Amino acid sequence: MLLEISGVRLLKLSLLTSILFGMLGAVPFINNAVLQYSLIWNGFLVLFLLVLVQWGVNIALLISFRRHRTAWILAYRFLLSTIICMILFYAGFELLISGMMPQMALPPVKQLPPDMPDMKRPPEGIRYIFPMIQSLSINACILVILELLLLDSRKQKIEKENNTLRIASLEARHSQLQQQLHPHFIFNALNILKSLIRKKPDQAEEYLIQLSEILRFSIYTNKKTVIPLENELELVKHYLSMQQLRFGEALQTEIILPPEMPGGYVPVYSIQLLIENAIKHNRLLPEQPLSVRIFGNAASNTITVQNNLQTRLTVETGSGVGLSNLSERYQLLGNLPVMIHRDKEKFNVTIKVLQDENSNH
Repeated sequence: MLLEISGVRLLKLSLLTSILFGMLGAVPFINNAVLQYSLIWNGFLVLFLLVLVQWGVNIALLISFRRHRTAWILAYRFLLSTIICMILFYAGFELLISGMMPQMALPPVKQLPPDMPDMKRPPEGIRYIFPMIQSLSINACILVILELLLLDSRKQKIEKENNTLRIASLEARHSQLQQQLHPHFIFNALNILKSLIRKKPDQAEEYLIQLSEILRFSIYTNKKTVIPLENELELVKHYLSMQQLRFGEALQTEIILPPEMPGGYVPVYSIQLLIENAIKHNRLLPEQPLSVRIFGNAASNTITVQNNLQTRLTVETGSGVGLSNLSERYQLLGNLPVMIHRDKEKFNVTIKVLQDENSNH
């Protein structure tokens, strides 16, 4: 990187603009009646080389003043650039014109057509007014382009820093989320296991197997923010198996994913948390079972967790992890919404499946 701007990018721009201005320098010598190719080529070459020199001067000054970005320093650099480029333009123009394009010299008065009225020959220096104006215009264009490049480069740098901070914030929230989830979850799981050992020892072993799978999963995802959808669904199956052992016929579950579902990544524990939220806020009775459905939409690449509404009169104390935390995690992942729909009978929560681990959409 050169001055926060790619050197290759600067080289391409300087060559491209030099060629474009060189073509403009050749235009005055294009005559439909008589094409003088030597004049056209020389006109192109003169302006091409002079613009390239101006680029070199401005880049050199930019390097010299790279540590100073105050208004006075910028004004001083612009003024210095203008003066140097005008001097170089004048000297280069004089040298190149006298050596390469002697035809541009003004004709003597005696060669003027006889029918032309008498007129005084213009001062010798008048022929340099237009090139000096050209120099000022071209240099102003180069200065503007350089400043725009610097602004764009700084914008990209700031965006990169913001993304880094956002990812760090996301990882911190994820760590906090896990710290909130695990103690509460393990405490409840051990209490249920204790009850199963006493009342249903045959189911207690299966419950312990499912619990060990979830703990193994938590070790695997300890430092992960998002995981593949299929891994999250494996966790969900272990979690639902544990809840099925706990509630029996009072809990009915179904997972439906269309074969054409493209898949992708979801925040770790996202679907599991939605199921836990449904169980925590609704009554589960054998005569009034809670039905939890997880289904995917291939067209929108989303996952929906749906449950029938059987709202508890009193909600069991949670770990503080729920819809608000999940919404915040999706905000950090790219300002994505968590879509919630509720009617008299059903409660739906729909989340987006991310395209890849680093995706913002």
